[in-house]
This record gives sequence, C-alpha cells and structure tokens, in this order.
Amino acid sequence: MQIPTIITADNIFTFLRPSGRNISLSVGDVVRAEVVSILESGALALSITPGKGQGGLVIARTEVPLDKGDSVVLKVIGGEREMRLRLIGTAGEGAVNRPEKAQGDVHEALLGMLSDLSRFRASGSDLKHLFAFFRSLPESLKSFHPDFSRMEELLPEIGRLNAQFLQSSTEGSGVLFETRLGKAAREIMEQGKSGRLGALFGEEPDMKGIALRLRDLLQDERFAERLLSSGVKPQDFEEAVDKIMKNIEFFQVSSRINDMFYTYLPVSWQQLREGELSFRRRKEEEGESYTCDLNLDMEAAGKVSASVTLFGRALYVTMYAENPATTALLLAEKAGLQERFSSAGLDLRALNVGHMREIRMGDLRPPGLNVKA
Repeated sequence: MQIPTIITADNIFTFLRPSGRNISLSVGDVVRAEVVSILESGALALSITPGKGQGGLVIARTEVPLDKGDSVVLKVIGGEREMRLRLIGTAGEGAVNRPEKAQGDVHEALLGMLSDLSRFRASGSDLKHLFAFFRSLPESLKSFHPDFSRMEELLPEIGRLNAQFLQSSTEGSGVLFETRLGKAAREIMEQGKSGRLGALFGEEPDMKGIALRLRDLLQDERFAERLLSSGVKPQDFEEAVDKIMKNIEFFQVSSRINDMFYTYLPVSWQQLREGELSFRRRKEEEGESYTCDLNLDMEAAGKVSASVTLFGRALYVTMYAENPATTALLLAEKAGLQERFSSAGLDLRALNVGHMREIRMGDLRPPGLNVKA
C-alpha cells in the first residue's frame, strides 16, 4: 500500500488518503488512532479508526511525543482532501465511548498543557538572548538581589563544564524544582531539618525558584524604581522572566508525560544553537537500564545525537551526526574515545557511530542500541 506524506505543526495532524478519497469524517468528529510504527525520519504511522465509515493508515508528524502502541484521541478541525485533526488526549480500549478515568483526565490535561506550552519552548538562540539580557543589567540593579548572581552560576561556560558542573546545573535547570521542594518539605516533616530547603534557596539554587522570586521583585516598588532609573523597562524584565518560566514548564510537562527527566542543556556555549538532555529508566526482565540522550545543534558541526545506556555495569553508546564531515570526524576519533572509556575503568560493550539524514530536536526516542541484541 502506498502511504501518503504528511505535514503537521504542533499538535495538528494533516493527512491524505492514498487513493485521494476522503476518510468519512466531519468537523467535530472524534476518532481514535493507534501508533503502528515510528519511522526513521521520526514520522508516525497511524491506524485511524473513525466512529463511522472507513479508516486507513496515514503518516503524521507531531511535536507531542508518542510511542509505538500508543492510542490517542483526535478531533477533526477541518479539511477537504486534506484532513486536519487536533490531538485532544489518550485512549485505552474503547476510551472514546466511555467516561475518562481520573488518571486519563490528568494525562489529557497534561497533553493540552504541552500543546499550549510548545510555542514557548526556547531555542538555544532564545536562551542566549534571555540570559544575555540578565547579564547586561547594570551592577547597581543586580546588587539589589542575590538571585541575579545565582542565575549566572547555573549557566557555566562550556570551558568550565565537568561532571560536577553538569550535575549541579542540570539539577538546577528548574525542571526538578517542585521535586526538590517536595523532598525538602519531607525532610522538615520527618526529620525536623531544613538544610535541603536552605540549600535550594542558597548554595544549590534552582532556575525556576530564581525566576519565581525575580517575578515577585516586580511587586517591590523600590526595585521597580531602580529598574526605571537603570533604563530598563519593567515590561521587558517581566517578559524575560516569563519566557524562562514557560520554557521550564514545557520541559516539566514533557518529562511528566514521558516518565523521564527532560531538560534544555543548561550551559553557556557560543557555538551551540540548541541543546537538550533526557534521562530515562527502563525495567527489563534481566534488570534495569538507565539511558542519557543528548541532542546538540552546533554552528559548524551541525546536529549531533548521542545516547548512552547503562545496563548492569556495561555501557552502550551510539552517536549520530547529520553533517557527513562531522560523522567522518566521529569515526576518526572512535578508537580514541574507546581508549578513554577503558582508561577510566568503564566497561564499554559497544560504541556505534553513524550518519543520520535528519536529527530532530525534541525527539525523545533517538535510535539507540538494543542492549538485548
């Protein structure tokens, strides 16, 4: 069967029947679609099951992360030969026709939030401009509150990056703020200790906590006056803080939906257009595996994707690049990288390097290595 090419934006699906015939759908109809497979390009093959008429197989793209076997609920919003549908939630067997359970309601609400927040996801360039704005504030203004200097601490220059810096800046990216706050609260209730809470607002700062406090500063008349006297419009300051908040919330909702930790790359790197990290845990019959996925979009090298999986004490690494020259460079350095793993006493079982035609930022299912093979 010939499968049509699909174009989508955000959480909108647009598809065309292979023969040019319309699927029997009307605006407002709600249908269920099952993810049959995920193609190498990142597109989804969907089996559409309408409540009436004939269904079919289509290919679609969406910014909302889905996995093979997922069932989703779509609502028709328009189209003639090309049908356009909006993702409105997930579905179990028969879920379109029965009342949603509480858990399903929460998941559907999260999908709606993710759809709304997707337009606020900041690119590397956006983050550079945002943090450059805060760095450019006059010292007389930054001295008003210690959170200005704490923000800069959370974005180390790439030259200073090491395991310790990466851990602290990733944990402090804001995506884990409520989790860290909850742990601090439990520590107070169970042990009567406030050390973790003090660290969260002091020597171990969090970007979301900082953004919340900076937003509250606008309610301080003295700070508003100092902004104006420094030549900074309060509206510009508020918009910059709000963009940081919305970007963090996008990654928080994405992490919740996908049951993983997913964040922007919290470093200051001039050659970096965009960067993102995700950490996930999977339970296998033989034990648990832990995977870190890293996507980078570099000015000169182009897009690079790396995935490192820890299974037991063994490491499995895959690396892909869009730019053939970057792929060739990675292949040339492969032996040296293997030697560095060995020198560090790490059990590297496999290191795969290859070329990928398209690496999509925001793709939470990069092609990694099957550790069972």
